[in-house]
Amino acid sequence: YIENVAPFTKVSFSNQAISKWNVFKTIEDFDIILDCTDSLPIKYMINDACVIKDKILVYGSLYKFDGYVASFNSLDSEGKRTANLRDAFPEIPKNSIPNCSEAGTLNTIVGIIGLMQANEVIKMVSKIGNPLVNQLQIYNSLDSSQYNMKLKNSFSKDKIQILFDRENYTDFEDEVQKKEFLISAEELKSKISNQKEFKIISVIENINTNLPFDVDFKIPLSKLEVENFNFKKNEEYIIVCNQGISSYIAAERIKKLHQNLNVLSLENGITKF
Repeated sequence: YIENVAPFTKVSFSNQAISKWNVFKTIEDFDIILDCTDSLPIKYMINDACVIKDKILVYGSLYKFDGYVASFNSLDSEGKRTANLRDAFPEIPKNSIPNCSEAGTLNTIVGIIGLMQANEVIKMVSKIGNPLVNQLQIYNSLDSSQYNMKLKNSFSKDKIQILFDRENYTDFEDEVQKKEFLISAEELKSKISNQKEFKIISVIENINTNLPFDVDFKIPLSKLEVENFNFKKNEEYIIVCNQGISSYIAAERIKKLHQNLNVLSLENGITKF
């Protein structure tokens, strides 16, 4: 379709998932890279690769009702590279932000942020206007407000090369969950039907989500304060969420603080129940 509308363009594609092992080859033939991924580790990987290979990165990200847009690592008037993602958020968040399927996002903001990214590319290619360099624009879709966070380039290429060599950029979903932390849907069904004594905690962000069974507590993962929760030593706790990811994160946090507590995560979440 693009080639029909603009026959002077050349369109290519790949269905190979991007990774640390192929990212340099994937971006090598392009001057401007658009990040439209929905994985935080992959976003950092693309950013780091663009810094190392001197590529401009048009960044876009979403969280619930907010969207983030920036043009990273472009050349300024002095021939120096502008700020990048790590100048805004230096470290990859480790299991602290719920994934989109858990937290959700407003559908319209996906299109808004995508168009803003396209607008950044047009400005840079056409050399018009002022691209979002050395700043991160944060757009809130509920009140149509926006805020520009000023950035300063403090992460050099050498520093990012060290980070790239060290990181594996793996999504939490790809990590192996420990079996001793899990309870299967069949096991939970058996416990419920046999009226076993235990407590169920839902850590789904949307507390109005319909659940296939009664729960004792509804606490979004983002608001779960493990250190302040009144866990009882002789009680068994089963943590549930949509896909078994946030519940596993919660179970790990609880076990880390209460090693002898009997706590389990519902394997694969309520979607497989």
